[in-house]
Amino acid sequence: MTNVGVPFGDAMAAMLNPLSAAAVVAGLFALGVVPRLTVDISVTATGVSLLEALGPGLNLPDWLLSVSPFHHLAAVPAESFATTPAAVMVATGAALAFVGHLFFDRRDVVSA
Repeated sequence: MTNVGVPFGDAMAAMLNPLSAAAVVAGLFALGVVPRLTVDISVTATGVSLLEALGPGLNLPDWLLSVSPFHHLAAVPAESFATTPAAVMVATGAALAFVGHLFFDRRDVVSA
């Protein structure tokens, strides 16, 4: 379908909807508990995020798809914004980033 008018508010809601799931991934990246696992955590978070894009086409089971934070988002603008999952994901991302910050401050890193 082409030339379908999408109101600006609906387009913005659809664009901003995945930011709550991205907060969880960003919190994982900020997790400075085990610095040697930074690449492993990043690659795992990316792979888990891809589950939502590739999983339905590969007929993966629902329990595996639910591992991805993007699986819990509403399909905005077709559905209304899901406030509770978004708030939980933002809080989880903030908590992960806070814990990462605490552990990063304890590391023996000297800046120039």
